[in-house]
Amino acid sequence: MADMVVDLNWDLPPRMAPARHPMLVHAPALIPVIDANLLLSLACSAARSGNRENLVTGLRMTGRAYPFVGAHVPGELAEHLPRVATRTKATPADAESILWGQIMPHVPVVDLAVRDLLSPRARQIMSEDGDVDDVETIALAELLAPAVILSTDKVFAKFGHAVAAVRAIEHATAFLRAAGIEATYADGLALLGTAAHLGLHGCGALVQSARRHPLLAGATLAIVLAVAYRYRWHKAERWRALGQHVVDMIAPAMEVANAFADHWDKARSALVIVETVGDPTLEQRCARHLARCGRALDPSQLRDALVSSGFRVSAAALRRTMQNHPAFVRLPGDIYQLGRRASTGDRNLVIA
Repeated sequence: MADMVVDLNWDLPPRMAPARHPMLVHAPALIPVIDANLLLSLACSAARSGNRENLVTGLRMTGRAYPFVGAHVPGELAEHLPRVATRTKATPADAESILWGQIMPHVPVVDLAVRDLLSPRARQIMSEDGDVDDVETIALAELLAPAVILSTDKVFAKFGHAVAAVRAIEHATAFLRAAGIEATYADGLALLGTAAHLGLHGCGALVQSARRHPLLAGATLAIVLAVAYRYRWHKAERWRALGQHVVDMIAPAMEVANAFADHWDKARSALVIVETVGDPTLEQRCARHLARCGRALDPSQLRDALVSSGFRVSAAALRRTMQNHPAFVRLPGDIYQLGRRASTGDRNLVIA
């Protein structure tokens, strides 16, 4: 396992809360799959500087990029943390506290089925270095695609699934920035939707009130028309002047929106993405939606979400699929989530 320690004091605007409706953005959310080597770098860097870890927590705070790790990662972290901490002059106890106290509680561990490890990309990695850990990472990225592998392992860069190790932090920074922009965009869309709903509701209330009180409505309309005539609102030039005024007011906002879109395009285009290949399986559809919505769902809720995206399936079929795949965890109330929290036993499990 390659390891690399970096300084992570980024000047990025913090978010106060995740986007409430992250899936309003038209582009599919990118899911970060983080390898053990980068997590060790994050923990040791934060321990050495005395700062809080800000990549994993920052990604989760956007609500657009919930990170996940493969089942091998907790064991790899426990095995290599003492060596990496000693080599980088980080206090092992502090690094361990940050790793298991700040980082891993926010990163679900996803168990994969054997069939997930037999995809063409996974076989490609296996033929190169024979490392089961790397195979599991690319297989998880495929399960959740489109995804971004955040790793300093050079094997992913060799096959075009990630950037070179020396650019891993730059890659992570671009990812965090892109996810933050998308979260802000989603918040803006939600705000516009709320304003439109309130406007339509207000118009509807006025119509209902006019129907109930026609005399009062007629008198009010007469007053409005009289005032409009008094201030020459029946003249075309008056409306042209108003239109120009509105355009002048909107122009700065349009410039901001264009700059916003430009920053988003640049941040997203800087990423190396593990794209989807072919028609997704039902397991992939379930995993991809649960990874992006940020909450556990029951089979009926998941069915409704998939149907709204154009894929028809029954709740019973979804339940069977999730019950038969180790990536999904059933919670009380017959609801399912993707992945589980790392346990103490995971730290003792190291894949040879």
